Amino acid sequence: MYWIKKCNDYVFKILRLLLVAIVMVLTGVTFLQVVLRYVLKLPLPWGEELARYLFVWLTFLGSAAAVRTKAHIIMDLVINAIPVRFRKLVNILAYIIFLAFCGLLIIQGWQLMVMNMGQKSDALKVPMAYPYVVIPLGAFFMAVFLLEQVMEIMQSRDAEQTKSAAN
Repeated sequence: MYWIKKCNDYVFKILRLLLVAIVMVLTGVTFLQVVLRYVLKLPLPWGEELARYLFVWLTFLGSAAAVRTKAHIIMDLVINAIPVRFRKLVNILAYIIFLAFCGLLIIQGWQLMVMNMGQKSDALKVPMAYPYVVIPLGAFFMAVFLLEQVMEIMQSRDAEQTKSAAN
């Protein structure tokens, strides 16, 4: 478990740096597009398209970062209504459903990327696989971070059982 956490810590650091870079470029391109369009009346032909693709990347990679930091919405009201002895089981079940969804995103996102590999974007003239590759990539990172959290839950359950058996 220790090496998985260390590996995920390293991946998460790189992910955060990438997210910061995306936000900086997105902000810069959007600002430049507004200034050039409304002040100089010379809009960038590729600015809006790049901003859109960066926003998609920010969404999927940001979702993975949110999974790692457990920042996604959790229905505390529902979890707190469940008896304590079943909460971990419900949490594990929720993670398994989330993992299944990530698996679906990986498969379908990969197929979408492959299907659009030969198509070029209108303004940037880059293969459409570049904007679409973030769907399976982000889902993969979400799944890896979810697996780490499931392992943490399982270990905490084992630790509680060991502690209760000692008492």
